[in-house]
Amino acid sequence: MIDEFRNRSIFEKSEWIICVLLAGLFLIDQKLVIVLILALGLNAVVWGIAKGFQWPPKFFLPFILLFAFYLIGLLFTTNFDYGGQDIETRLTFVLFPLFFGVVQRDKPISFTWIIWGFMVGALIYMMLRWQFAGECALHERERFCYESYKLSGWIHPTYVALYLISGAAFLLIDSFKPKQSWYKKVIASIIG
Repeated sequence: MIDEFRNRSIFEKSEWIICVLLAGLFLIDQKLVIVLILALGLNAVVWGIAKGFQWPPKFFLPFILLFAFYLIGLLFTTNFDYGGQDIETRLTFVLFPLFFGVVQRDKPISFTWIIWGFMVGALIYMMLRWQFAGECALHERERFCYESYKLSGWIHPTYVALYLISGAAFLLIDSFKPKQSWYKKVIASIIG
């Protein structure tokens, strides 16, 4: 992984660093996520001007279709206010193809660092939430501090569980590729 990072251009390195930070801080602080998404967009624009733009590859098309289906679904919903507030989250279906697909690349994208960054961020998030619950139990009624809506923080508990399960699945799939070392498989099994 380190050699792969060294062989990339300065724009790809900055993209990787931003993406790893984005994945790691996604569950911890949403305000930093907005800043990192803006930095990722700026990096894509600067890199696109330097390297050239292209149409996104076909494998990004489902992301754009998902966002279109979400917008169509908003037309027929009775809970339009909640769907309208959640539109910025669904906008990532369009942002990721724009940031990663429209810029011409010398080498394909590697998501290994992003997956590991997400799982490390998820572990830090879980430790911080349990610390919060422990501090809450010292001052309030203990039973309420360990309920799912308190432990999940600013995000819905169902979404937290979905992110953690999908992150663990991606981590295990990536770690058990034939060329991965045995210690990475052990670490991924423990984390996942």
